[in-house]
Amino acid sequence: MQQGSGEDSYARNSQPQQFLMENIIAPELLAALDNMTLTHSGKPIVVADLGCSSGLNTINNMNLILNRLKERFVTSAEVASDSTSTVLPDFQVFFNDLPSNDFNYLFQLLNEHRHSLDYFAAGVPGSFYGRLFPRSSVNVFFSSLCLHWMSKIPDDVLDKNSPAFNKGDMWMIRGRSEVGAAFKKQADLDLKLFLSARAEEMVPGGLLFMFFNGRGDSDPARQWPISSYSYEVWKCMNESWDSMVSQGHMTEEHRDAYNVPLYFRSLQEVREAISSCGSAFRIEKVMRRDTGGAKVSDLFPNIPPSELRKKTTLFMKSMHSPLVEAHIGKELATIYWQNFELRMLENKIDELILTMEKDPHYKQNSDINMVILIRS
Repeated sequence: MQQGSGEDSYARNSQPQQFLMENIIAPELLAALDNMTLTHSGKPIVVADLGCSSGLNTINNMNLILNRLKERFVTSAEVASDSTSTVLPDFQVFFNDLPSNDFNYLFQLLNEHRHSLDYFAAGVPGSFYGRLFPRSSVNVFFSSLCLHWMSKIPDDVLDKNSPAFNKGDMWMIRGRSEVGAAFKKQADLDLKLFLSARAEEMVPGGLLFMFFNGRGDSDPARQWPISSYSYEVWKCMNESWDSMVSQGHMTEEHRDAYNVPLYFRSLQEVREAISSCGSAFRIEKVMRRDTGGAKVSDLFPNIPPSELRKKTTLFMKSMHSPLVEAHIGKELATIYWQNFELRMLENKIDELILTMEKDPHYKQNSDINMVILIRS
């Protein structure tokens, strides 16, 4: 994610994630926290945010979780009428993301809000597709809109001699079945590794709450609904790479070496990964939520309609700029994003936004997979 607090930073362009959390996820999360087993053993209660990124969203999410856990301890003490149990345990929060994450900005925010944070905080850099914590040490794992990011691009997608070679495409925009199968294979392995690591790290009765982009289509190569708003925006991204080649800024080979490590799983794929863990988890809920009713103005509140295209551009830059710059450098990345803005204009994304604002039935966004597991 784009670091810092500038105009195109993730911290300033993560309103859609906040919207989903407040309007769809929070009630399910609070209910799950109420249903998990909590005991006052004298040890700290440990909560980990996997894929925390930076910005206020992660702090707000952790506050929501910690406040509910504290309420549960207070309520249980009142019911028991035991004055010795009214002393709350210590709470430890671990913020996890890749080492390239902007932990500096996150720690600055934590320091600014330290007077309202009643827990010990620490950063844990590393991939959540492997072990991060000691065995049986974490009470609550929370992962928000992260597990659709893969550990790597599938090798076959970058191999010119493979049927899955993704020539002329930055992702699965063209819906090629061989490419979809290659992404699915890697994503299946990733999720199994993720769940296996969490099974080792969680205390018995602990909660694993995660939600991430999903899909309703059975075909792995059809990640977005065709003609959806998100699909149209991604088409602009893909066409911008074509423009970089046609303008002479890069070769076709250099363009074909760029792919985005994303995969949106079906519920069946999620269930199969959980099944691979045997009896490690008890399934509380595995469900898909349709977020297609949200307007662009809902995702970016207080933004005039005339500015929503620009806001969408900043949103995409906040997530993809580091990947683009890593591939072609900062100077060419600037040209790439100029091409993207031009494609958004030429493809009449403004008109599409106005259509969506008037028609609540227009399919706009991907689905969300929500998974709630209890460690057996």
